[in-house]
Amino acid sequence: MKEDDGKYSKAISLEVRSSNEMHVLSFLRHQQSDDPSWVESQTWTIIELDSDNLLIQWSRAIRNRHLERLDPLRTIHFQGMGRMERTSRECESDLVRPVG
Repeated sequence: MKEDDGKYSKAISLEVRSSNEMHVLSFLRHQQSDDPSWVESQTWTIIELDSDNLLIQWSRAIRNRHLERLDPLRTIHFQGMGRMERTSRECESDLVRPVG
């Protein structure tokens, strides 16, 4: 991800936890400085209904500490949810690269 100063930040490291067809992926990321003013978290909760269907819930929260306390952009939250259905069991060869 490209930061405001034109430098690129480190790739995020996802924490993954799973149990009985339920999976939680999450990360917490902050601005790379001694006093981080921007912090972000994201979480995906995935429930396997069967081999072709998933339920997914996503949430994202951002805190911009450098903004004034009453600024509406100081804390921002997003979320979404939905059902995902497999549409094909075939791989498109132009989208798949061999591993190794």
